[in-house]
Amino acid sequence: TPTYVQPSAPAPAPVPTPAAGSAVHVVAKGDTLWRIAKKYYGNGKRWVDIANANNVSDPNRIYVGMKLTIPR
Repeated sequence: TPTYVQPSAPAPAPVPTPAAGSAVHVVAKGDTLWRIAKKYYGNGKRWVDIANANNVSDPNRIYVGMKLTIPR
């Protein structure tokens, strides 16, 4: 007779880890991508690097508690 095997739960999706040399910034109240870029790079114009690394299409749509990878 065939044996019924209960399917197991799917494995949880892996949590992405920042690339080597990258930092993680947790967005706080009042943060903007410009200010975050200024903090890490000394140049607010590099906000685009942070947006691209985190698939942020609208720089005005970051929120408190959001974790952003800061590429080096």
